[in-house]
Amino acid sequence: MTEPTVAAPIAGVAATGERPGRMPVSTDDAPLANERIATMNRMLREYGSLYEGVAARLGVPDSVFDTLYTLYLHDGATQKEICDISYVSKQTIHSAVMRLERDGLIRTERGHGRAVKLFLTETGRAEAARIARPVVEVEQRAYDVLSPREFDELLGYLDRIADQLRRGMDAIGSEGKEA
Repeated sequence: MTEPTVAAPIAGVAATGERPGRMPVSTDDAPLANERIATMNRMLREYGSLYEGVAARLGVPDSVFDTLYTLYLHDGATQKEICDISYVSKQTIHSAVMRLERDGLIRTERGHGRAVKLFLTETGRAEAARIARPVVEVEQRAYDVLSPREFDELLGYLDRIADQLRRGMDAIGSEGKEA
């Protein structure tokens, strides 16, 4: 089996096939580092806008799309779980849940403690499938350009970056404040 082809390298970024090291810190290398960071940020924003575009073309608000998509994959999730999975605020998901419940697309069921589980109704399953199934299929085809090993490596790299960003962003503005 042949390895999938690799996209053309980003202008100014060498395609050595080597594992990337630390970002350059000297001022001579700063433009390359800034270009890499800008490219990564642009790509992440593009990914988000792709989903927003699908939601708009399907005629649903982003929050409804996110909720139906998550329940399509995780029926019975709580609002908190939907927030954690989709990175959407509690208030936004709550509004979407109220709308979906009012429209008869979801039903609630008491879970443990205060948790309320959300389940798609029959109509909700049909609507979630209309919205989420084609997206999941496109995602699968897109991610299939990577071997399972490459995909796992990518997830590992992205997790390391997210961890560093989280720690760094959490520190901004909190210097000298009591925890």
